[in-house]
Amino acid sequence: MTPYEENGITGQNCLEHILVVDDIPTNLRLAKAFLNGGGYQNIYLESDPVRVSEWLNSVDINLLILDLSMPQKDGISLFVELQNEFGERLPPVIFLTALHDDSWRIQAMELGAKAFITKPFDQTKMLSCISEILNSTT
Repeated sequence: MTPYEENGITGQNCLEHILVVDDIPTNLRLAKAFLNGGGYQNIYLESDPVRVSEWLNSVDINLLILDLSMPQKDGISLFVELQNEFGERLPPVIFLTALHDDSWRIQAMELGAKAFITKPFDQTKMLSCISEILNSTT
């Protein structure tokens, strides 16, 4: 068994489509490298939260990773808009943020986020979280 398989990372990961939304290009590049290293190949990056709806209408996204603090639109507002637009078709959402305020975590989880992860994060735990969420939706 490979280290990836020990953490729930399998060949199935190659089929998953993950959209990462963050207004900071460096964070997007780091997220892509991290997810690629975890065996995920279909990673889409978006810096403009207004375009997320377009992505969800054109690509079969299996997981949405949202930054919480973005200048155009905060992640919570975006999440609510997407829930209203897509309803049950909205893929699972993970918030990944540098904000450590519990009120944001509580609000995100009450709205239906699958996870709220603060930076810096443990990469193994993050990959396990992603794998668990994706496996529970297939």
